[in-house]
Amino acid sequence: MNSPVTNFLAQLTTPEFQKSIGEQLRAEAAAANTFLSYRDEQGRYVHEYPATGEIYEVSLTQPQTRRLLLDAVGA
Repeated sequence: MNSPVTNFLAQLTTPEFQKSIGEQLRAEAAAANTFLSYRDEQGRYVHEYPATGEIYEVSLTQPQTRRLLLDAVGA
């Protein structure tokens, strides 16, 4: 029999949980008019602005330099 902690930890990696937490984080970031930082599937460091739908690639060596990858109008 698995412990409650073991069961909880197993849920963290499920696609359903990942989708749910992603939606929650995007909603909170949009409400706060801020961005999410992460590495995308291609390994790029990106800032996603859920309120506007924009996603920028950000340079780690020159953080002020960024390149628009996706915007809500062009999506």
